[in-house]
Amino acid sequence: MVTRVGHVGIQVTDLARSVAHAEEVMGLQVSRNDGEVVYLTANDRHHELVLQRGAELGCTHLAFEVPDEETMRAVLDRATREGHEVL
Repeated sequence: MVTRVGHVGIQVTDLARSVAHAEEVMGLQVSRNDGEVVYLTANDRHHELVLQRGAELGCTHLAFEVPDEETMRAVLDRATREGHEVL
């Protein structure tokens, strides 16, 4: 059903250090930085990783890609049935 992970959002306590790690270790490049949220990419897409400044560490969201609207509705229905918040 899901064809790929679109992007991952992570809340971090030290945004500058986390961005530096993503650039230096993972080879990502900043595509947008508003001071509180930084979007990073590994290719021509806008972003695959979203780092957000926060008081605690944790995953804020996962974005998935699906091939068509019918599949999207099936994934949304399943996620909802299993108690996940869908944005």
